Amino acid sequence: MILGICLGMTVALMIGALGFLLTRPTAVADVSAGQAEKKGAGQPAAGQEQPAASIDVTAQHIGDLQVRIEAKVTAPGSYDPITKGQVFAYTDMVAMPLSHKKGPIVMAEVAGRPGTYQAVTQVPMIGEYNVTVEVRQPMASRADKRVDVQGVTKS
Repeated sequence: MILGICLGMTVALMIGALGFLLTRPTAVADVSAGQAEKKGAGQPAAGQEQPAASIDVTAQHIGDLQVRIEAKVTAPGSYDPITKGQVFAYTDMVAMPLSHKKGPIVMAEVAGRPGTYQAVTQVPMIGEYNVTVEVRQPMASRADKRVDVQGVTKS
């Protein structure tokens, strides 16, 4: 009888461990940004993922340690421009991660170019930077681009 109980508990433990390793959590909170996922109107049902916006990022060094960031944001599938979105950018030096991180940088929609957002920022020193563009509303998405910032103006 004791052997049967031990065997049953071992099998139950193995099934539980296998289930833990093979399943994926349905909701992940972004603790680093201080955001908690909220359920309510406009949110996808449990187990469904919200479609991500498509982001085409361009980052260009324009001189004097300044970088112009441009993002074209479109809806998934239809490629319609997303207007009046909440779009932010972040810069982080590749050689010294988190030492020279800057953001969130608010990106403004360019007049006459629906779905195109732009910002100009200044980085602290020359080097290669990772530029991250994040769309928070109406649908969350994120894209990265690298830019090389040197002491002279790039054309």
